[in-house]
Amino acid sequence: LVALVLLPAEYLYLRAMRPRVEGRTRSVRERASALSAFLVETLPAMKFIQSVSAEEREVEHLHRLNSGYLGDLLRLQITEFLTAAVPNLLTSVSRAGVFLAGGYLVVNGDFTLGALIAFNTYLGFATGPVHSLLGVYVGFMRLRVSLQRVMLLTDAAPAVDPLLSPRRLPDEAAGAVRFEGVTFTHPGAKRPVLEGLDLEVPAGSKLGIVGATGVGKTTLIELLHRHYDPQAGRITLDGLDLRDLDPRELRRRVAVVDQDVVLFRGSIADNLRYGCPEADDDALQDAAERAQIADFIAAQPQGWETPVGERGTALSGGQRQRLAIARALLRDPLVLILDEATSAVDVETEASLIAAVDDLFAGRTRIVVSHRAEALASADRVLELASDG
Repeated sequence: LVALVLLPAEYLYLRAMRPRVEGRTRSVRERASALSAFLVETLPAMKFIQSVSAEEREVEHLHRLNSGYLGDLLRLQITEFLTAAVPNLLTSVSRAGVFLAGGYLVVNGDFTLGALIAFNTYLGFATGPVHSLLGVYVGFMRLRVSLQRVMLLTDAAPAVDPLLSPRRLPDEAAGAVRFEGVTFTHPGAKRPVLEGLDLEVPAGSKLGIVGATGVGKTTLIELLHRHYDPQAGRITLDGLDLRDLDPRELRRRVAVVDQDVVLFRGSIADNLRYGCPEADDDALQDAAERAQIADFIAAQPQGWETPVGERGTALSGGQRQRLAIARALLRDPLVLILDEATSAVDVETEASLIAAVDDLFAGRTRIVVSHRAEALASADRVLELASDG
């Protein structure tokens, strides 16, 4: 009884400490996430921060984030120490009580010294694993918080639900696009960004899209690439509803070149082959020449193995955009979408790039989003999106 009387107290104490450990672990995780996000945002923007003389302000922000993180980390360490130390202390008190009670019995002749030593040895065998389980329990509480944060991502519902047995585009698909009464509202928004849109883009034609910022130009492109599904209406490619197609096949046949070019750490050749890993050197050279970046690549000491840097920082804005256009040309899609893809190049280069795209995709569907008249000069039709507000 003396040996086991404090076990319920240890159990109740651990139950009381569990929410405190989990809460402080969650706080530390959130602080670490905020600190990491700050570094990811500010380090690539160092030149801009320096250009507006905001170094001191950002340093103060970093100090606040760091001190908050260290403070929460220290409180978590103290809480975890107390979570393990108090049960250990209670166990030691129990063993001390065993010695006192057993010693009293030995002195009175009601208990033998050997029995007391044996009992104490067996008690050590029983309490040793309990101490080990305390460390496992504290670790499990920290793990539980981490798993909860991971589960928020893994349990998130996908924006689109692909079919188990999607339909395939026919081999003779030509790239005809049609929007039929499409209405779409962004999650959390009160008003639809597109409402009742009817639009037909015949196969092989070129459509220009213009409009003020925020009227839905990029949303229209994202719907066509099926990053979202419309709440009403439907979008078809060669007569097939996009929701009936495999998103991977759809995005392979519909290439998008954005204004914000995504490049990965590696060489120029690696980034060109990212969307078409099976492309050979001749195909790379042909795409680079059509995108008018072949001369730049040839002038580099490492040629195709020239590293592009973190997110393409070793290249200029125009070079990144031409590389993205070459990457899209390499995939030879049914539909090519240029979403402000030539905004970082001069007018003369833009005109030659658009001419090269028109020449290569003369029989393919092209959708060009731009504010420049030069990029839309050769369009068969120009769609102007406007806000009703």
